[in-house]
Order: sequence, then C-alpha cells, then structure tokens
Amino acid sequence: MTAIPLLETEAKQICTACGKEYSGKSNHKIDGKIHKGVCFSCIKKERYSIYISNPASRNRVKERHKNYYSNPTIKNKHNEAMKIYHERTRPTRIKKSAMLSGLEADVFINQPFIGSAAHHIDKKTVVYIPSWLHSALPHRHNLSETIVMINDWSNRWMELEKAYKGKKLKTKLLKFYESYLNLTLMD
Repeated sequence: MTAIPLLETEAKQICTACGKEYSGKSNHKIDGKIHKGVCFSCIKKERYSIYISNPASRNRVKERHKNYYSNPTIKNKHNEAMKIYHERTRPTRIKKSAMLSGLEADVFINQPFIGSAAHHIDKKTVVYIPSWLHSALPHRHNLSETIVMINDWSNRWMELEKAYKGKKLKTKLLKFYESYLNLTLMD
C-alpha cells in the first residue's frame, strides 16, 4: 500500500506500530486511552480486536437485533421491503450474468409465467420453461451434449404448452413429464 501524498503544511510522521509513513491525525482515543503516533489503519485493527475480544459489545448487538426483529410490525415491514428489493434487482442480476457469459436475449418465444426460468436455446433466443425442468440438468453452452438434451426438453415443453393453450397444465401431465425426464436421464 502506498502512502498518501502529504500536503505542504502537513508534517511527515512514522507509525510506531507498523513503521509506515502517514499523514493526518496522530493521536487517537480508544476506550479512554490515547494512542500517539499510530496510523489510521493500525487504529482500525486495534479497535476491531477490542470489539472481537469484548463479549459485551457482541451481546449488545445481538440484543439490539433481537429487540428489533421481535416487534411484528417492524419484522413485516422489513420482509416486505426485502421482497420489493429482490423483485426489483433479480431481473437485472439475471441479465447481467447472461451478458457476462455472452448471452443476449433478443427473441422471446413465449411469455414468462409463475415458476418459470429463462432458457437460452442459442445466444439470442430465449424460451421460458418451468424452473424444475431448467435445473434438472446442469448445462453450459460449451458442452454440446447437455445443451442438445435440454433443448429437446424445452421443445417438448413448448409442444405441451401449445397443446394445452388457454388451459392450465394438469398435475397428471406434469407427473408424466417428470417421469419422461427421469427416463431420459437414465439413458
């Protein structure tokens, strides 16, 4: 770590703890004791070690958290705020990770639904399939055998979705499809 350049009015000081040159405040107060000639990074380390070694401060933080989350109105507000935060940030996180891996979604074959996951058939085309189906087979675009298999599954899902358009897919159909997937995985 390089030293911060000094202003003309500041004097050069050397830390008594680490021996590095530093500028700024030379006297720091910790728990009523004055530490002279110590740089800020050494003071931070000292404060942290005091905090870790002192169980009273840790217990005080635990007590504060317990009191905060024991209040049902505060807990509900916190949960609602976290839901809103995750709903807002999840799509951007997904898009960012897709862009980093070279996948840009321009063409969407179907609409997203509850419990769906976006599967890239190729680098520009996206199809929404159930998340249990998408996570059933770990796949990457540089492994052709897994991509062929999951693309086959997504095509089969699209056929089933078109066959039952306007109606909800029944649980019997989903169970049949899960058994179909298990048979395909075993082959």
